Amino acid sequence: MNESQQGLYERISQFSFDEGDVELSFARRLARENGWAADYAGRAIEEYRRFIFLAVVAGHPVTPSDQNTSIVDTGSGRMRSPVVWGGLMLTSTPSNKSFCRT
Repeated sequence: MNESQQGLYERISQFSFDEGDVELSFARRLARENGWAADYAGRAIEEYRRFIFLAVVAGHPVTPSDQNTSIVDTGSGRMRSPVVWGGLMLTSTPSNKSFCRT
């Protein structure tokens, strides 16, 4: 992994799917809506982070797992960062504007 990729991976790893205090966290909502255990939802989110990284750096198309698709479906109405397939995640908050290149 080169320095640029390392920086991107760190930004992806630090990205929060929740904004401020929320009554039901994204991970808990993901678990509830998909019938998953809480720890499974957490692992799925980490897999999604790796998928986003690979989608940006791989240099070829990548296909999301069913779990990744569930994350997008669950988050599309809630996440402050709409997902754009093709490996880009855009954000509306200033602190995460550089999450992925646009």
